[in-house]
Amino acid sequence: MSKPTLILIIILFLFTVGLSALALNKSSYNPKGAPSQLISPTPTKNPFVPDTSLLFGDLQVVQAYESATIVTDSYLLPIIINTGTNNVTVVQLELAFDPNILTGVNINPSSFFDNPTIFINQIDSKNGRISYALGIVPSASESGKQGEGSLTTLTFQTKTPLSVAKTSIIFLPKTFVAAEGLSQSALKSTNSAELKFDN
Repeated sequence: MSKPTLILIIILFLFTVGLSALALNKSSYNPKGAPSQLISPTPTKNPFVPDTSLLFGDLQVVQAYESATIVTDSYLLPIIINTGTNNVTVVQLELAFDPNILTGVNINPSSFFDNPTIFINQIDSKNGRISYALGIVPSASESGKQGEGSLTTLTFQTKTPLSVAKTSIIFLPKTFVAAEGLSQSALKSTNSAELKFDN
């Protein structure tokens, strides 16, 4: 490093320290007789930080299918979205389930997006994986959506006879929420669906 460059760096450092000290001194200055007040900043909600939750709703029994002497229930499981402050445009769900317990797994859009475009719809029944993406393409007439509602609905049956009476469906790390003004995922939190069935 050349000597002039080193001197310039030292001067800039001293100048920065001096400005910082002056700023601190002025912030602590209170003119005589002026009442001192503590001003607490009003918290602001930032739409450009991850604030979206994806949660499984309550499991519902839809109907029973009967084949010879075997009766199989069909189940419905909603996935709820709460965008918080985010304006969400696309949601990619990556889910895992136990294919030894669940069968006939399907996923469909619910009411959160008015007219969603389905970008991915892949269900791997052998390995118990779901990749599903839906949302909108932002345009002059349509922008990201904010609020809470039912994003999608999973439907499935259980294999008979059941080897175990409980299982779970989980969100995988590749689950992604795209929102306006965010380059990273807007996803803040998820839960898992802990399912119990009659044996």
